[in-house]
Amino acid sequence: AGTVKVEWAGLTSSADGQPFDCTGLKIVSIHVSGNFGSGGNLYLHASDEISPASFNQWLKIENASIGEHNGPMFGSIKPVADAAISNVKVAILFTGR
Repeated sequence: AGTVKVEWAGLTSSADGQPFDCTGLKIVSIHVSGNFGSGGNLYLHASDEISPASFNQWLKIENASIGEHNGPMFGSIKPVADAAISNVKVAILFTGR
């Protein structure tokens, strides 16, 4: 039990964040801040696999707006920035089952 906080800082135009192995962990909250630019989007890609993983888009974050996401669980997750992103930080808080 307990929590794990993972951060990806300084995401820039068309960058992929390093994948995080989140096997057995549930997402509790997602926090995003920074410069989304005009119409910029950040995507969270997820996979049921660990490594090497085949990622698919799970969540689109538009202008730092995020809805609620009831504790999904994946094998791994990573942020992906589009071309309008210039300096964005993503923090995800996980908890054990």
